[in-house]
Amino acid sequence: MTEFPSEQPYHGPDPDAEPQPEDFPADEPGYETEPVREESHPLVEETMTRLDELRELPVSEHGEVYAALHERLQSALAESDGDPS
Repeated sequence: MTEFPSEQPYHGPDPDAEPQPEDFPADEPGYETEPVREESHPLVEETMTRLDELRELPVSEHGEVYAALHERLQSALAESDGDPS
């Protein structure tokens, strides 16, 4: 055995690593390219739609969208905290 971990022999992928989409063939049964979302609150759906639209925007505009969505979600949470229903 060597003194430095970088000198250890490679034994394959890290078993603790999260699986990546490229780890699974697309034609494998049950493989889905789009995540399945269960029905949720309309505000959550709106937020997820806006996040999906980020692909169309330049990265320089992402921060503004994130900030607006964060503010809207925070407001909704604050309102729901005060709502007895």
